[in-house]
Amino acid sequence: MRAERLASAGLALLALLVPAARAGGEHSLVVDQVSIVVRTPWPDMLSRGAQPLFFEIENANPEPRHLRLALANGYGMRSDRIEKELDIGGRERVSFEIFAPVQAAYASAYYLQAYAGGESATTPGVGASDQPNPTVRNVLVLSGEQVDASLRGRWQDDLSSEARPRVATEATPAALRGVFYPGRPPSSGTPPDPVAVTQVLFRDLPARYEAYTSIDGVVIDAGAGLPGPDALAAIASWTRLGGRLAIFGANAPAVARTSNELAPWLEERFLVRTDSGVETYMCGQGLLLVGASPSVLVAQAQSRALNHAMEASADWIPKNGPTRGKGAAIQLLGLELPYRSLTLILLLFAVVIGPVNFYLVRRTGKPVLLLVTVPAIALVFSIGLFAYGALAQGLDLRASAATFALLDQSAHRSSTAEVRMFFAGLSAGDGLAPGPGASAWPEASLGDYRERRSYSIAFDQGTLLAGDYLPVRTPVRQTFLVDRPCRLRVDVRREGGNFVAENGLGVTVLSLVFRDEEGKLHALQNELHAGARAALDVPADSAPSRGQSEIVAADLGGALQCVPRGSYLATLAQSPFCDRCGVEVRDAGSTHLLLGIVDLAELR
Repeated sequence: MRAERLASAGLALLALLVPAARAGGEHSLVVDQVSIVVRTPWPDMLSRGAQPLFFEIENANPEPRHLRLALANGYGMRSDRIEKELDIGGRERVSFEIFAPVQAAYASAYYLQAYAGGESATTPGVGASDQPNPTVRNVLVLSGEQVDASLRGRWQDDLSSEARPRVATEATPAALRGVFYPGRPPSSGTPPDPVAVTQVLFRDLPARYEAYTSIDGVVIDAGAGLPGPDALAAIASWTRLGGRLAIFGANAPAVARTSNELAPWLEERFLVRTDSGVETYMCGQGLLLVGASPSVLVAQAQSRALNHAMEASADWIPKNGPTRGKGAAIQLLGLELPYRSLTLILLLFAVVIGPVNFYLVRRTGKPVLLLVTVPAIALVFSIGLFAYGALAQGLDLRASAATFALLDQSAHRSSTAEVRMFFAGLSAGDGLAPGPGASAWPEASLGDYRERRSYSIAFDQGTLLAGDYLPVRTPVRQTFLVDRPCRLRVDVRREGGNFVAENGLGVTVLSLVFRDEEGKLHALQNELHAGARAALDVPADSAPSRGQSEIVAADLGGALQCVPRGSYLATLAQSPFCDRCGVEVRDAGSTHLLLGIVDLAELR
């Protein structure tokens, strides 16, 4: 009997430790005659960013129902909880899309719970269920129709064969060795392909750019045209924020120029490099590759160009590896405890609770008072020490940040990455509420469990980020991405033989270097206040390099030299392009860099 009990307990423990065999794909459940189907077309192995989840819900009841959905993922150094509530009318069908954060060191399959009409139902394994490997790059191939498995395998073989001499993959990344978790791959064995390819159909694409933050490269099959406007807008936003997009196949250049989102970046001044018919262009803070061929990824030059783009430019999303934001020097001062003062207070406490207390009680002739005075003095000093330390660090919400913005003045759009360190002395309300086009990404951590973080996202009205997105009295470093329409600008025009800049940004421009259509550089002599005009009459030998490689995709060189022709690189006193996420923050010292793209027609 005892052996049977031990065996049953062992099987139960094994069931908890081994993840569901079914990965990603489609899951369904029914609660109170409300059927729920959730699916994701994304790869089963992800190591950063987010993944899309599509919900289709049908209420078979004649009466309306209130439905609450909760997804939870609790492995590793972080736990994530996602909630959404909605009312569904009788016999009504609804569908919607959300995104779910990805774990850096553990599988990102979520446990879904649904509540309606006093009943509940659950299903596990929603999302990417394979163990992440940050040494493997994920590439999506987007097309109108499904291709056979052999062709998908050839795409992966071609990309991996071209990348393998330069990219070392590991069966288990070094950072994860020695860490136990369910489904951990062995520390030795055959390394995986350096590139993993997944095909996704146009009809299955998300309409939010956050989903693409888990992807290294996207390839659109030009033979099938372009995705729908919502899906293409999300892809374009992701590319402008540092993604790598390739359009390969029949008539690829002509197909790319049919997109109002992408065509402006196909100007010659944004050309980075050309390799055997594949042209690589700067596209916002990312890269756009265009190459004509009978079909997608059939030419070795296409694999070579895509691998080069993924290797040469890191993205902004925090991960266990190089990112553009890791080099941002951010220092939030004033968080150090005043140890000297605290030491003096402790010495004073020892004197008061010992000799002084004993002397005063002795004078009363009632030694029993020590039973009251000792705990009272200890309580007063404890409260005083806590209050002094809290006041020394501050009670407000302050932040130090480094922002890297790209402003396309002809398209009236800004694409901004902000690396920000927060410190909240007191609770800052319900949490962070990113506005349209904004998203927040905490730093990845592989530390000990004392640094474990718990994050919460509510998709009820907009997006609300709570929990350790903004903890109390704990400094946190996050990356914020913002891509949205913007009418701000610096008007640069030729007047006579000189260029004149007028500041329409609403903030002070501290410095500015402009590169004209001939490639010559012109600099601002003094600060330019909001609404002011000044001549760019100081010749410059070269543009400042600080922050340039973060805004312009790293390691481009070649044709772009420093910044594209008809653009300026500026430092600002404040950044008008960031999203404050619904909280008031005191700036504790930040740097703000801007690359502005000017319409060449305005210079003539």
